[in-house]
Amino acid sequence: MNQQQHAQEARHVAPEVLLVINDKDEITHLVCCRDRSWEIGFCGAETGHVNLHAEIICSMCIEVVGPKALEQNICPVDDRPCPAGEEFDRLIRERTWG
Repeated sequence: MNQQQHAQEARHVAPEVLLVINDKDEITHLVCCRDRSWEIGFCGAETGHVNLHAEIICSMCIEVVGPKALEQNICPVDDRPCPAGEEFDRLIRERTWG
């Protein structure tokens, strides 16, 4: 069973669990790390996974979050600093499969 099949199987038990991918060529959507679900990007697109090696970010997501969020790592939802380091790693571990 490959990683994607494992993720699909896990989602039957815990639908909020997302697959981790490493695809630098995929257009990646931004989500708020404090949201309970990471399945919908700021632009409204369904994500379904977490891309740890994203290089291309959705231009609509960038427009929604604005430059302050991107340049200063400030949450566009509540204006607080986004989690970094161990806190961010913990959030990824809790919400992903793979």
